[in-house]
Amino acid sequence: MKFLLTIFTLALLLSACSDINNSWEEKGGGYVKYQVNDGSSRTIGLHADDVRTPSYYNHYISLETDEDSSSVGDRIAFLVADPKLGKNSIDAGHTWFIHEWGARMPAVTDSSVITLDQRDDSTWTGFLNLYFFKCSSGGNCSGDSTINVTGRFRYWPDPDD
Repeated sequence: MKFLLTIFTLALLLSACSDINNSWEEKGGGYVKYQVNDGSSRTIGLHADDVRTPSYYNHYISLETDEDSSSVGDRIAFLVADPKLGKNSIDAGHTWFIHEWGARMPAVTDSSVITLDQRDDSTWTGFLNLYFFKCSSGGNCSGDSTINVTGRFRYWPDPDD
């Protein structure tokens, strides 16, 4: 009986640890950790299909978070053409922010920067310093009022892609 209990316990432990290597690094993913106007820190998880890195067919990095990934209703998207280490300009047509289920706010391109500090086949990381025109729920955006989103993103591409 003691032998059966030992085997049962061992089998239970092995099944509990079976997903221990089932991590973002193996499937692709990551996070965006950011603050809005120097407020409290927030995090949005990234899935493998939320980010496109440069390849033979495209020469950009783009990120667009999913609506279900944020518990507070924030979404962010950006695109950097021909990314390089250091400061990069953003593409205005593909960079926007939604704050707490609000209206989509377009980027202020001349003030916004993505600073990449790692870009390779295994990890992409960088700092965000993005400005967005503040918009009302009706979609009216003011050129006079902006919000600042600062933070960091980290992404691990799926090694099978």
